[in-house]
Order: sequence, then C-alpha cells, then structure tokens
Amino acid sequence: MSDRIDSENAEQRKSFEALSQRLDQYKIYSTLPFTETKYFYDHVETAQSGNGWLTRTFERLGVGDPVIIWRLLTNTYRQDLVLLSGGDRGDLIYLALAGLIPFIKTPHVLVDAHWQPEGGLLNKLQRLLLRLGRRLLIQVQPHTAEESKIQEEYFGIPQALSHPIPWSSSLIGFEIDPADGDYIVTGGVSFRDYKTFFTAVRDLPYPIEIGANPTAMGADAAVDFSGVSDQDRSSVIIHRDLDNQGYYQKVARSKVFVMPLVPGLLRSAGDQTILNSMYFGKVVIATDSIATRAYIRNGVNGFIVPPSDPAAMRAAIEAVYNLSDAEYREIADQAEYDAKVTFGEERRVYRTATAALDALTEQH
Repeated sequence: MSDRIDSENAEQRKSFEALSQRLDQYKIYSTLPFTETKYFYDHVETAQSGNGWLTRTFERLGVGDPVIIWRLLTNTYRQDLVLLSGGDRGDLIYLALAGLIPFIKTPHVLVDAHWQPEGGLLNKLQRLLLRLGRRLLIQVQPHTAEESKIQEEYFGIPQALSHPIPWSSSLIGFEIDPADGDYIVTGGVSFRDYKTFFTAVRDLPYPIEIGANPTAMGADAAVDFSGVSDQDRSSVIIHRDLDNQGYYQKVARSKVFVMPLVPGLLRSAGDQTILNSMYFGKVVIATDSIATRAYIRNGVNGFIVPPSDPAAMRAAIEAVYNLSDAEYREIADQAEYDAKVTFGEERRVYRTATAALDALTEQH
C-alpha cells in the first residue's frame, strides 16, 4: 500500500513544477496557512500575523487579527490576486472594507468557505460583509457541492462563483509514530455531539479516550459535555492538556476513531479530523453529515451512522471490533489511501491554487 501511495503522489508532484511556473507569473498575496507546502510558499507572499496585545485582544473577541487586516488593505491593491481564508472572520471584515475602497481592484478568491447559517443578526452581518466585498470576488471555494447551494440561499453567493475544493489531512510538519492499538478515540470542539457518543459507548469493554483541549484546537469555548452523567464521564479518559502533536499521536495508535456530530449542520465540520484519522490507517465511524458524505464511503473506507442515534453508533463500534484482521486492514488501507492520495494535503493546495489561477485567467 505504501509503495502505491508513494508512486501516485510522486506522479502528482510532476504537475507541481508547472503550477510553480504559473504562480511565478503573478504577484499573489495570501492569508492561507500553507506555509509547509514549499512549492506554494516559495511563490506566494503570505501575510504575517501580529503578536502584540492588540492582536490577542481582537482574537479573544473572535473578530480577527487587526494587523492582518491592515497589511491586506495596504498591500493588496498592488497584487494580481489575493487568496483569503473564508473561515477567518478577520479576512471577511477586510474583504468588506476593501470592497468600499475604489482603488482596490485586485481579484480575490475565498478559500475554505465553510459557514454554518446561524439565522438572525449573525447571518445578516455575514451576508452584508460578503455583499460589500462582492465586486472583488472571482471565486469562492467551499468544501463540497452541497455547500454551494446552501451558500447561495443563505449568503447570496451565486453558484456560478462557487468552485468546491475538498479538504484534506493536515499533518505536514508533524512527526507521528502510528501503531495498532485497541482503544476508541474521539475529540475536537466544534459541533460535537458528545451526549450521543457517551450513550453509545456506555459499558463497552474497550478503553475510550477523548482529546478535549479547546486552546490546542483553536477555540476558546469549553467542551460541551452537557447531558452526560458523571458516571459515564468517569469511565472515559478525557485529555484536556494535549497539544496537537499529542492528540494526533493518540489517534495514530487507536483502533477506531469516532466522529459524533450534531444533527442539522449546513456546513462541513470535522473534515480535517476525519481525514487525519484516515491518514493513519484507522477505521472512522462518523455521524452522517455534509463532510462525512464527502469523504467516507460507508463500509469501504469507514462507516457512517445516522445522527443522534447512539444505538447505531454502538453497533458500528462493535462491528469494527468484530472484524477479522484482514477485513479491518482492507477498510483501513482504503482509508489511508484516500487520505494520502485522493484527499492528500499537497493535492488540496494544488487544486486550490490551480482553480484560483484558472478563475483569474477567465476574468482577464
């Protein structure tokens, strides 16, 4: 399996040189966290965050980095293309401000556009920010085609402007030592349904661990364990102090990764966590959702269970533990292949940059 993966990725890298030559033709400014991908980082100027008290204050408020906003406003009018992170509120505030400044005419692309329609004032505010910056946008890249339709309805982004790019694993730069383990692991903060998870694993005869460090995962909110009894929590090891390295190491030595997501999501959630688990050759069990349907083929490279259904989740966990070694390895190998090749990290960056340059060419 590893030889096949290496061969296919080596073949894909031949196209990186052609992309590098295309990137070199333009002045491109970016806020994307692709600094570990050399062929991208070498040809694109990445805006650097501030590290002072003002930046820390604004980030605690969830507004975004004012230093980045200022650097964008004072640099992007000189560029040929600007790549923004759609998942960053500061980038969206910048986009709205730039849309109001007549001398900024540079084409912009919103990457990683995954937004949950909240309703009420927040929805109206985001729709307003996107409307103000609309004249600069030549492309918006959600994770899935499902989100293209949702974003048109809730945020006014025409589907003709939408170019879905699936997400990927995000393990470049980490040194992880995977191994076969016997325990169940889950973790994360955003949109997790831990009540269903705890009900599903109650009294299961397997070790269970949760990585729940909001700070390491880029969130300030406490992990929501509401509705979970103290007795259920006491039977599970909950890690509140793991950094990303430690968390990924836990995942890499588990038997199965479970992704419990809240029902009714209208955006991708958990993409990165699902794919990182698959990357290590682990069988993933995940709640049916937009992201889950994009990356997991039920019974082929993982398992999908209905939302808010602890009985179905429990049955899937027990089914994985009852697989023969050969059956488990077949599913795990396919998961690893899909995470490293189909949804590989370098391939995502390639798709992102290629789609943005194609949009720029069409616009010209």
